[in-house]
Amino acid sequence: MRGARLLPDWLKQFTGLQSGSVDFDGLCQVAQRLGVLEPAPISFVVAGTNGKGSTCEFIEGLCRAAGMRVGKATSPHVLAFNERIQIDGEPVSDDVICRAFEVIDAACRGILLNYFQASALASLLIFRQQCVDVAVLEVGLGGRLDPMNVVDATVSVITRIDLDHQATLGDTREAIAAEKAGIMRRGRVCIVADPDPPASLLRCGRQVGSRVQWLGRDFDLDGRSLKLGERVIECPDVPQLPPASAAAAAAAVAAAGIRLSDDDLGNVIVRTRLVGRRQYLQRTPDVLLDVAHNAGAISSLAEVLRARPEGTRTRAVVGMYRDKLGPDIFDGLPDLIDQWYVTDMPEQRAAGASEIAAILHEHGCSVRPYAKISDAYSSALANSASDDMIVAFGSFLLVAGVLRATVRQQP
Repeated sequence: MRGARLLPDWLKQFTGLQSGSVDFDGLCQVAQRLGVLEPAPISFVVAGTNGKGSTCEFIEGLCRAAGMRVGKATSPHVLAFNERIQIDGEPVSDDVICRAFEVIDAACRGILLNYFQASALASLLIFRQQCVDVAVLEVGLGGRLDPMNVVDATVSVITRIDLDHQATLGDTREAIAAEKAGIMRRGRVCIVADPDPPASLLRCGRQVGSRVQWLGRDFDLDGRSLKLGERVIECPDVPQLPPASAAAAAAAVAAAGIRLSDDDLGNVIVRTRLVGRRQYLQRTPDVLLDVAHNAGAISSLAEVLRARPEGTRTRAVVGMYRDKLGPDIFDGLPDLIDQWYVTDMPEQRAAGASEIAAILHEHGCSVRPYAKISDAYSSALANSASDDMIVAFGSFLLVAGVLRATVRQQP
């Protein structure tokens, strides 16, 4: 029976359809039939290259501090699909998602949906059914044709633009920004978490009639000082997640008319954490997890490593996808890493440990290759002193592998 289908069955069905051209018009038709074009009274759509996940996390935290019920849809997940659809910080159950897929499947009427489209519609439908006050919606890729762009966002947010997915979005920041700008709306505010917005982004804003605010001009977070226009809030400490994401989230929430006290703003910014983003898994030795997988994110990770105590020996556990590798991908890191542990990953498009090692050898790095993520991580732990640091990065899959290995090692 259709009602007895399990979540893996539904995901398998939609995964089989994810190749081919994007039928955005068909998606809009299904979304309209479902009544999910407005999933909540207030909605935020967040696009960009780096910092989307942390920006969504900050927005959720700020809205919840204002006493609002929040639905958050993000991608990709780290350990389980349910992470993609959360209400007030808790992943929804398999049963809830399966019932949403049943309704969506019935509404398709011959229109084929891929994995990403079906996942997005499921989140919108669930948020509508659960009567959330706020929907926080992360764009998976691009913006203009992304499934989340069916929503007429109250506030759109575009994080920093870097080179990634060039085969799909274009090979310059200008071209990529034009795709991201597709989430802008006439008469609505667009928050840009980039101190140097590409000209194409600002041009699109003028053409659409969106009121663009950007980092460094209209809002900022410098150390502990958060600036929102003329308002200055002193946070109790610096955030663990990227400051640009925190500042953009605070500006977005303010643009939506959600009011928070200085104390609430500062406390949320300092306390917000996110799995796999600058996450300390343990101490002695320090183990830092980060899903950084493109040049911009890896450069940001390098800034974190430069702040470590002088004399700290650092070991890197790395697994990446082949399409992310390039001769310059690790620029800035060789001088910060004492030993590299590179690994294969259990996906077809993953780069082999030997491919990663070849690039690192060009930089004169000391490299040890492994066939399994767990073996690479275990070796790094075994060779670390209590005052060393291990940084595991390169992909969501790598971080997930380290987290699973940690669970298996626990008594």
